[in-house]
This record gives sequence, structure tokens and C-alpha cells, in this order.
Amino acid sequence: MKKNLLKIILFFALGFLLTNNFNYARDVKLKIDRVAAKINDTELKTSDLIQRLISKHGYAILENMIVEEIVTMELKKQKLKAVSIKEVDLYIKRILKQLRLTQGGFASIQTFLKNQKITLADFRKKIRREIGIQRILGNTILVTEKEMKDHYEKYKGIYIEPPAKQVVNITIFHRNSPAPTDLRNDISKSEALKLANEIKVAWEKDPKHIDMLWKSKKYFIRGYDRRFGVPLKMKDKKNFIDVFKTPNNQITPVIQDLNGFQIYKVVKDLAGRTLPFTEVQSQIHDKLKSKKVRESLIAGAFDKIKKQYNIQRLLNLKAEK
Repeated sequence: MKKNLLKIILFFALGFLLTNNFNYARDVKLKIDRVAAKINDTELKTSDLIQRLISKHGYAILENMIVEEIVTMELKKQKLKAVSIKEVDLYIKRILKQLRLTQGGFASIQTFLKNQKITLADFRKKIRREIGIQRILGNTILVTEKEMKDHYEKYKGIYIEPPAKQVVNITIFHRNSPAPTDLRNDISKSEALKLANEIKVAWEKDPKHIDMLWKSKKYFIRGYDRRFGVPLKMKDKKNFIDVFKTPNNQITPVIQDLNGFQIYKVVKDLAGRTLPFTEVQSQIHDKLKSKKVRESLIAGAFDKIKKQYNIQRLLNLKAEK
């Protein structure tokens, strides 16, 4: 039993610390007597290298493995959904978005991992552990409607929608657009630009020109009458600022994006407003539940769960100082 556990520790230790530096084969079965390096006729054995790695990092690696296994067992025990690859991917995307908001558009996960001194594989394992623990602890945590309403009344000022523009949009796709095939027009990029400008001129002369375009079903026409007026993701585009500074009942300049060419007519201003409780209730619920989960974790809730399992640490490993 002790030998088998030792082999597992050795395998993960090498995977964690040596794969990038020593370019070991990914799926090779580790041989303890393998030669790690040679200096003239002197051989440096893998067993010596492994012993140093275990002495320095073995405790942390083993503890992570124990937590990962307990999370898997506890999710199954409580009949909760296992943490999926998609959930981990979404978590990483949220981190990247936050990095770019705070550090600029050139921020990357690779740089973040380098600064954290962790590999992507181990970072994904860490995320999987955290999501699993949150799911386990959150399963027994309740958020009452009174708590949500009290939070809303106290922080009502943060649940607002800013002023926006209500717009009508026409997109002229070209043949090389990444859009779905049924939306593309069989015209070149330059032809699409020319057509967009012609439509813009005709629309400015006759406000009812849009009705004819709508009936023809040749162009992709959308109306944005939601509070934000336009797709939120498009607000990041620098040239899209033209939409927001365009006076009511006027048409924007032709704006190019990956799909083709966009024309917007600004219909009216939408005033900012405080969102009603019913529209933000689920958001508040998730926020309060997440807060309670963090508090329970700090209070040792997961440690209590760990104590329900018979954990035998068969190697004499010490935490790294």
C-alpha cells in the first residue's frame, strides 16, 4: 500500500514540476532507477531527484490530491453535479476578462500563470477544487427573501441601468463574413461597403425606406428597444461610440465589423433607471449565497466534512516552509 501511494506521489510530483523543464514523455511509466542527467561519467539518478522533490513539494501535492478525491466523493454522496470542463473554461474566461479590465487588453492567462508560478493543468485542478467545494457547501446554505430584500434596499443604488440609445440596425454582410451562410450576401467587401452607403443615403432621404428594406428580407435588420439599446459586447468597439453620440432620428456613419457593415438609426434616448427587485432577485441571491459560502469555508465547514473521511497519510511529509 505504501509503495503504491509513493508511486502516485512521484508521478504527480514529476508531472507538476518536471514536465516543462525536463521535457519528460507525458505518458511514460516512471522508472525509479532512470538516469536524470550525466556529468562526464557521473550519473544523477531519478530517485535522488524525486527524493528532493518529495521533500520540498510532496506535502502540498498530497494534500491537494486528498481534497480533490474528497470533493469527488462528497459531490457523489450529496448527489450533486460533478464539475464539468465547461465550468472550468467559463471560470478562466471570467478571470481573463477581469485581468483585461484591470491590466489592459494585452493581459493573458499565460502571463497570469507565469506570475503565479503554476501550470495551466494545475490551475485547472485548483479551479475544479474550488468550484466543487463551493457547490458542496452551498448545498446546505439558504438565502431568504427577507435577506435579499434587505440587501436590495441597502444597495439599491448599484442596481441601475445607465442612459442608453434605442436604435434600429441594418447589417450588410459580405461573402467572406464569419456569419451563418444564410445571412451572407454574395457580394465582395467593397461591394457591401458601397451598398451600405447607398442604403444610408436613401434612408436619410426617406425615413420609410426601412419599411421597404424590411419587406424585401434581403438585409439583416434588428431593432434594439431594450434598456441598453445595443448589444453590450459591441460597446467595447471604439468606432461604436458614433452610435452613442448620434442625435435622435439621425443615422450613424457606416461602421465596419467582422460581419460586414453596420448602419444605425438612433430612435430615442432611454433614461437611466433603478432596476426593480424582481429583475435582480436572482443576481442578489447568487451574490449573498456566494458570500455565505466564503464565510462558511473560512469558519472551517469543509474541514468538518474532511473529518468524516478516514484519511491515512502513510508518508512522513512536512509542509514547505
